[in-house]
Amino acid sequence: MAPTDPTSLADVRARIDAVDADLVRLLADRESLVRAAAAFKADADAVRAPDRVERVVAGVRERATDAGLSPTVAEAVWRAMIAAFIALELDQHAATGGLPAADVERVRRWCAARVPERVRDQVRVECDVEPRHLTVVECRPKWAAEADGEWLRAPVARFRFTKKTGLWTLHWRDRNLRFHRYDALPPTGDIGALLAELEADPTALFWG
Repeated sequence: MAPTDPTSLADVRARIDAVDADLVRLLADRESLVRAAAAFKADADAVRAPDRVERVVAGVRERATDAGLSPTVAEAVWRAMIAAFIALELDQHAATGGLPAADVERVRRWCAARVPERVRDQVRVECDVEPRHLTVVECRPKWAAEADGEWLRAPVARFRFTKKTGLWTLHWRDRNLRFHRYDALPPTGDIGALLAELEADPTALFWG
């Protein structure tokens, strides 16, 4: 018996558990790539991409044969995995309400990075997604006397998207909670330019 051969059922199960742990880590990496890919896909048809699915499965079957894995098992596993990730991508698209997914993700990352991790128990910046706009919200915990686990949420700025033109506009909020177009920048397809303006806040309309 080779030294690497299992010595008992318990040994076999322990090795399977170790392999499963590796698979989970690899699947986590795959999920992060799937989420990134979703940001570049325009619609649900691009997410489903049946031709791409078949190419992936064909490649997996070929590699399985070379690796000594049953191609039938490999195909079944990959089709189930792909179906689960497609469902994840579709949910991600639905959550953006038809807005450009890459832009939505960019604003979310910007919000998450704005506050250092060490003070996120005191303040957070979040992105609320609606079918036609994104709202940047500053969140703070309530005073101790009224704390109930919920945070106070104050909208700071809004990005409106016009599907017909594919352009974004930036909006500021007045004391009556009404949003107004920020006229210092024209409509643009580059939401990064609007984020840079919001970050700089040269007129002090957003962060005060």
